[in-house]
Amino acid sequence: MADQVQYTLERMIPVLEDLIIAGIFTRAEVKSIIEKRRDFEYLINRPGKERQDFIKYIQYEIKLDQLIKQRMNRLGIKHSPSQFQGIKRIHTLFRSAVGRFKSDTSLWLQFMDFQIRCGSHTSVARTFAEALALHPTHIGLWLLAAGWEYTQNYNMNQARALLQRAIRLNSESADLYYEYCRLELMYLEKVKARIEFAKKNGVEDVAGEEKKEKEEKEEKDSDDSDNSDDSGEGSEEGIDLDALPDAEEKKGATPGYTQSSDIFLSGEVPRIVYASAVKALPSDLSVYQTFISIFRKFPGTEASVDRVYSDIHEKFGSDSTAFIFLCQRPIHEFYENKMREFLDDKEDDEESHDDSSSAEEARELEWVDVDVAFDGEYVEALDKTLENFGKDQELLKTNSVAMFGYLHFLLDQYKKFSVKPNENILVMEKLQQKVNEVYEWKKASKECSPSSILSIALFFLSTSKISLAFEVLEHGTTQNPTQPLLWAERLKLLWLFRNEPSSPEIDLPSLLSLYETALVAIEKSADPKSPEAKITKQKHILRIYSQILTILVTEGEDYSRFKKWYRRACNLTVAQEVLVEFKQDMLELVLKNLNIQDASDFCTYSISFPPLTAKYLSKVIAFEKNNTSNSVSVDPFRLTQLYNMAIEKFGTNDHQIWLDYIMWEQSQKNFKEANSLYWRAIKALATPETFIQKHHQLVNAQEQ
Repeated sequence: MADQVQYTLERMIPVLEDLIIAGIFTRAEVKSIIEKRRDFEYLINRPGKERQDFIKYIQYEIKLDQLIKQRMNRLGIKHSPSQFQGIKRIHTLFRSAVGRFKSDTSLWLQFMDFQIRCGSHTSVARTFAEALALHPTHIGLWLLAAGWEYTQNYNMNQARALLQRAIRLNSESADLYYEYCRLELMYLEKVKARIEFAKKNGVEDVAGEEKKEKEEKEEKDSDDSDNSDDSGEGSEEGIDLDALPDAEEKKGATPGYTQSSDIFLSGEVPRIVYASAVKALPSDLSVYQTFISIFRKFPGTEASVDRVYSDIHEKFGSDSTAFIFLCQRPIHEFYENKMREFLDDKEDDEESHDDSSSAEEARELEWVDVDVAFDGEYVEALDKTLENFGKDQELLKTNSVAMFGYLHFLLDQYKKFSVKPNENILVMEKLQQKVNEVYEWKKASKECSPSSILSIALFFLSTSKISLAFEVLEHGTTQNPTQPLLWAERLKLLWLFRNEPSSPEIDLPSLLSLYETALVAIEKSADPKSPEAKITKQKHILRIYSQILTILVTEGEDYSRFKKWYRRACNLTVAQEVLVEFKQDMLELVLKNLNIQDASDFCTYSISFPPLTAKYLSKVIAFEKNNTSNSVSVDPFRLTQLYNMAIEKFGTNDHQIWLDYIMWEQSQKNFKEANSLYWRAIKALATPETFIQKHHQLVNAQEQ
């Protein structure tokens, strides 16, 4: 290994001497570079070499190459015999790295990114071929290779061939179909623009103009292989497909489309890609929806969009999700038209700046700011959408998914128009009527999802229809007596609106009795199988307890009743993190609202219920130290007990508890005890360095 390292370093001598002669580096700097490279060479040549060894070496060489370029610019040196040696060296290191770690796709991607940024077109083509041969199922590599061929190598045929081969090898990857369709649409738009330009300027041979442009580009990049490719091999036009794994395809079978082809110009190629995608993924509705979104971003694709909608209607006619999507077509088309107008305006603005990429950049936008409240076209689209929903009311009444989707649409539309209600009274009244219809359907239906019931209730509440909101929630808790979310919302609103004329009359005893009924029903119900759903249920149950305790505190009820409900909540079998959050919230509630004597008693009472956290105990200790009155004073013995409990439970990792305890003892003039605590802390803490540093800072601050 030492001989190999020495040989590699000796080969660097001519380049380093040239840098010294040019005045770019001094001999001392070159010596430092050699030492650094020697260390890196030993790392990458050892038997147990790691990926990070190559990465660090490459990062060092990149920074060194940047430094050389900066000094050349500063010294006014335009050319140097060693000007491109740094790039070649980085290429060599990357090749060694990917050769050693062939399965590391991130390393391949870093290598390709470096080559693209350096303009190493010949080298990057070979790297893409090697990477794809090793990782034929890595979708990102195929997309990156095809994107490079189209955008930087200007080779549409090669980009098309790459994506076709990728699809053959990964026929169930929807992303490949999406990008292939988008690529064909972009190319079609480009060809149409060139034909239009040729007609305006009297150019007859568009293909000849393209060929001339291609030759000029190749001539411009002809020096890339000499300057940046470390392989020393001949240049290539593009990615060598023969080096890739074949997918039962015949050589030369890739179809080509000429500019004069009527089939190509009619947009048939993207439709063929779409047909292949839905044939491979026939039951995935999102594939159809994504293709609609892709087609709509390009002009002249109305026939393609109609075809996709027709296929959805034919293949997903009985699917409720598809029904919701199809009904909203007028709304979607409205937004797409507004997007198209925005893109056209953007293109017109950018044409004056001669920026050909503006259209593609603008097309990436997914949203246009449209003030729907003042747009008559949007209201018309909304009417058509509601009419579509009304065509199959039987499905909406009997299918809970379709009903909830319809309800969500209505509520979303109402929210948009409610921004300026005075200008949209008629539309909002129509939407309110539709929501009322959905509620009537729900009352007649046996299926009643809690989320939809809650959405309807909150909608009525937002429109000041309080009595209807209570009616909805009462109906929901009757049909879903084990749903804590509905109970929590219903009981909270009962107390919050108890003084409203349209609200049911209720006093505190009746409310607590209703809370008791809810908790008995909820706690007896079976827990969900999913851990996440189980924790969510526990949080909702403790939310109900929090509401009870908050009411008791704010209404000045007997403190003993508060303790009873608190004990009942803490004795529930719930996840530890859920109970910790509940206890912390209740402590904050008590310290803000109860008198000092009751609050102090609660602190003592609450720490008897596990779990305890350092944050909780610190809060209790801070309250005991800082809150006194004429009848209650600081109890040193009690504080000592609390501090000892804290360091017993958390003294291994929490240095702040030790510091607070020491400072407390010093404030009480117990210097001997404070010194003893200092040494106990050093022994108890797993990492006492931070504690020692903080303690010294506190001591120095006191001395000053």
